[in-house]
Amino acid sequence: MNIKEQLRKKRNENNITQEQIAEMIFVSRQTISNWENGKSYPDIKSLILLCDIYKISLDELVRGDVELMRKEISKNQFLGTVSMILFSLVSFMIGLALMSRTVGTLKSIATISTVVLAILTLFYSFEAEKMKKKANIRTYGDIVAYFDEEN
Repeated sequence: MNIKEQLRKKRNENNITQEQIAEMIFVSRQTISNWENGKSYPDIKSLILLCDIYKISLDELVRGDVELMRKEISKNQFLGTVSMILFSLVSFMIGLALMSRTVGTLKSIATISTVVLAILTLFYSFEAEKMKKKANIRTYGDIVAYFDEEN
């Protein structure tokens, strides 16, 4: 069961309205509605307050969503790798198209340059992905924080 279903279920089990729960944890009724409809997620402070009100553990409240989040992260990592490969292939194809317009020695130089560029693009793309995974970077904010820590 995911968090939106858990929130609705626990609120109904305790016979509490969205308005009442909103007042208890200092948010709007619309915020509660958004959480229960999966449009947004509660922050950690709100999750802890909800756990206290419903007398359940944080683990019990969010367990299902953690699995969904892991699947989403895996899917995004796969899509990121696929997009890197596609970018490299498109770069290579553009290079080939440009090479077909050149002649003689320029064609050899263009061919070698295109192959080297494609190899370098793939190599550095995979290195960047390894670095992101090692540093647990997923967003632009994470990237900024990572480089701020390094300096």
